[in-house]
Amino acid sequence: MLKSMLVGLDGTAYAAAATELGIRWAEQYDALLVGIGVVDVPMVTTPEATPMGATFVTGTLDYERLVASRHKVERWLEAFSLRCAAARVSSKVLQYEEDALVNISTQAERYDLVILGQQTHFRYETHAGPCDTLDQLLHRPPRPVVAVPDRIPGGRTVVIAYDGSPQAARTVAAFRATGIAAKYPTVVLTIGDDHVEAARVAGRAVEYLGFHGLHAKTKIVSAKGNVGERLLEEVSKLDAQLLVMGAFSHSAVRDFFFGSTTRRVLKATGVPVFLYH
Repeated sequence: MLKSMLVGLDGTAYAAAATELGIRWAEQYDALLVGIGVVDVPMVTTPEATPMGATFVTGTLDYERLVASRHKVERWLEAFSLRCAAARVSSKVLQYEEDALVNISTQAERYDLVILGQQTHFRYETHAGPCDTLDQLLHRPPRPVVAVPDRIPGGRTVVIAYDGSPQAARTVAAFRATGIAAKYPTVVLTIGDDHVEAARVAGRAVEYLGFHGLHAKTKIVSAKGNVGERLLEEVSKLDAQLLVMGAFSHSAVRDFFFGSTTRRVLKATGVPVFLYH
């Protein structure tokens, strides 16, 4: 059962949506919601080539940028605390400096779940676009990660994408431990050319959930065409409010979700994705 969650705050709509999802689950499970803000000092003060005599000016600009960055993080943490207080959710905030990935990975060991935006912008002072914090965290997650789009969908169903691999089995076990499946209709989705074998694979996950008092239905989908796109189509058809995914053994799906296009694909789902492998 969820008792604590860590939410990454970077001032974006993605972080705001992650906060709202965290509040929803904190209300349901009487869990602690922890907001973490990070000032990436090395990136803010990265040495640059400067003309002779310009060192003082560069140092002054670095200091001003660092102060501005700290103020931003403080505002985000304050807004998070006020939102949680308004929702009557137990919360606390953490403010760190240095690398965002290192701090989030380390602090995640204390909590049950990490919630991040499907785009992360922890290098907001030096990069206009998203950073790779989410991608890097997914390679070796200390805890399950929920990657959230920039707004929370209105769906009701939890869709578990399951292929019978050890990674998928571990993901289902980790998800079951959160207790979220007890609150929503759940569908185990398996993609395969052999319908009978795919049904057996899905059945194992359904039976596992059943042993814990959780009812789930199965959905078998043909693997013809682009497997990743088929999965996304089914997620939409099933009115999903959450997609649960381990590292699929099928290379097309694994590359689709965990390769170089992770951010693009996560955004394409339009729903939060529970990831663990």
